[in-house]
Amino acid sequence: MQTQNYKNILFQLDEKKIARIFLNRPDSRNAFNELMISELSDAFKTVNSLKPRFCVLQGNGNTFCSGADLKMMQNASKLSEKENEAEAVKLEQMFFSLSQVQCPVITVVHSSAFGGALGLIACSDIVIAEEKTQFAFSEVKLGIVPAVISSYVLQKTSQAKLAPWMMSGRVFDSQIALHMGLVHEVCPQDQKDFFLSQWEQALLQAGPQAISTTKNLIKQISETSKDQHQKITTQLIAKVRVSSEGQEGLNSFLEKRKPNWNQS
Repeated sequence: MQTQNYKNILFQLDEKKIARIFLNRPDSRNAFNELMISELSDAFKTVNSLKPRFCVLQGNGNTFCSGADLKMMQNASKLSEKENEAEAVKLEQMFFSLSQVQCPVITVVHSSAFGGALGLIACSDIVIAEEKTQFAFSEVKLGIVPAVISSYVLQKTSQAKLAPWMMSGRVFDSQIALHMGLVHEVCPQDQKDFFLSQWEQALLQAGPQAISTTKNLIKQISETSKDQHQKITTQLIAKVRVSSEGQEGLNSFLEKRKPNWNQS
């Protein structure tokens, strides 16, 4: 087990090469403060350098994440507009770092996810939420706006589905989050570990390079025009088929054995 030393988060790389990040301010409902934002930015970059099979993001304690820390918001109210912009840039860099993680990111949500916590959810690839979890774009209730997370959230859902909740700040449940596309699976209360294990097992059975290449392909296709898709996809599949992992996968299938990356 490999660990990184942080104050507001826990970072582990286990024997299966799974990176695990825990928000670790349970007494403050895992609210973002300046240090946690900096530590998460660093941790997400570290994930890329370690090249794990995938990354799991969770919150320790009774809440996944309640958004911005009260003290941080109090400090922001005393800053100038320019100083506030600099702080917002640090927050945006955290979400951007998460969005650039090359392996799949599974986020497990419980109890509540308010404000900026929805940015973490939107930047994740697979999101599991307990059925009684509450969500809210709570910023407008404080007279501010969910500006920094808006672009990431809109990549996951439509304006029509998002606007009423973002403008009103109303609390919504896991089923609505599922309908919006922010959540991918809703699990019964206290069964999040079992549901997480199902996703972990599925990812461990797939080729590590194939997974990261597929993640990049999805992003690339979504960001390019349709007339480029044929060239991108045909060249990619040809390259992958002759790669060492592609050859191992095809040969193991024909030989009716497990590929070398799947030892479960």
